Amino acid sequence: MHTDNKIKSVKNPDSDVINVIEEFDYSGPNDKYNEGFKSWRLKKKNKYSYNYNQNQKEKIFIDGQGFVSSTAADAERDSLSKLFLLLGNLLLCYVFIETVAEKLFIVLLDILGFNISYSFFSGTIYGGKSEILFAEVVVSVVKYFIPIAIMHRVFKMPNKVRYPMRKIKPYEFFYALSTGMIISVISSISRAYSYKSREVYDYFNNAAVDLSFFGDYELVVYLFFDILVVSIMNELMFRGEAFHVLRQYGDFFAVVVTSVFSTLVICNFKLMPACFLISFVSGVLLLRSGNIFISIFMHILNKLYLLGLLLIETNSSAAMFLTRSFYMSVVFALGVIIILIIATKHKSETVLMKNLHTHLNAKEKTKTIFHSLSLVGVIIACVFASIWNVII
Repeated sequence: MHTDNKIKSVKNPDSDVINVIEEFDYSGPNDKYNEGFKSWRLKKKNKYSYNYNQNQKEKIFIDGQGFVSSTAADAERDSLSKLFLLLGNLLLCYVFIETVAEKLFIVLLDILGFNISYSFFSGTIYGGKSEILFAEVVVSVVKYFIPIAIMHRVFKMPNKVRYPMRKIKPYEFFYALSTGMIISVISSISRAYSYKSREVYDYFNNAAVDLSFFGDYELVVYLFFDILVVSIMNELMFRGEAFHVLRQYGDFFAVVVTSVFSTLVICNFKLMPACFLISFVSGVLLLRSGNIFISIFMHILNKLYLLGLLLIETNSSAAMFLTRSFYMSVVFALGVIIILIIATKHKSETVLMKNLHTHLNAKEKTKTIFHSLSLVGVIIACVFASIWNVII
């Protein structure tokens, strides 16, 4: 984050007027982003802007209630509730496509004569390798595309805000590289003590279908798709469309909420801690760099690391344990060395402290989540799906 921007927060402690948009700290990521973000919040027809500008001593007349006081906290709560309702519906759509629509799509393909079918009794997909690959790719794209398209249309946020692309300085790239290496090792540390060998298909242990019968071609295509395309779409959805709308309520809040949401929808207890950690760091790197590609790079880097780790674990010999330990140690050590070199030349920035306090505290914001029935439904559905994955 940079402090040479022209737009700054304006707050007069002696004034009775509260203007939440002017109170906001616009000291980063860059001028174009800040101007676009502020202009978006100031639009009168913007239903998802947290825009409160009123004298605290004034009262508003409401039919049936008389003159009542309106507070910034009430406005923030109402705005956040409206946003959570939409995000909850979109996450429900995501989960529905992944769990229900996928099966219906396979049944449709079967009716149309494709060599693919789904058994509702065993929960297994049968058919040709190419047909199953096609179905998995289509469902994966659609479950991200629909929420992204709806948020794009509803929020109407400028592209320079939703997908910031400030020119990346070399040290920011290496900072992301080193952080990604360190976090990837930490998030997979439990595997360092396992003697269990794996198959390369275990890379897709969160897939809804058994991919162990894929041929080399299908496997390579799906690996490329998952590492590159899915990583991009995941970041565009959570760190792109949703993140910047949530920034109105604080940078730390936006990072945590998008991390929780992206973690919930994987519906796998074993993968949740690592997913949250990676998502959290991706959000922080986005704030630091002002470029969406840094968070995408972080996501891809983690998947490449996991693929490398898995390829080592496919070796069932006794040397596998030592090779894996060496691999993890080298990656971690390189990450630490790079980040220490950067720390000696560039001052660390506490990006999460900006806009930390709004008119609602953390507890009140959390309560607002549970006021949204759609979000509660997402939480219940994802927890239930995660428990089901453990059982089966």
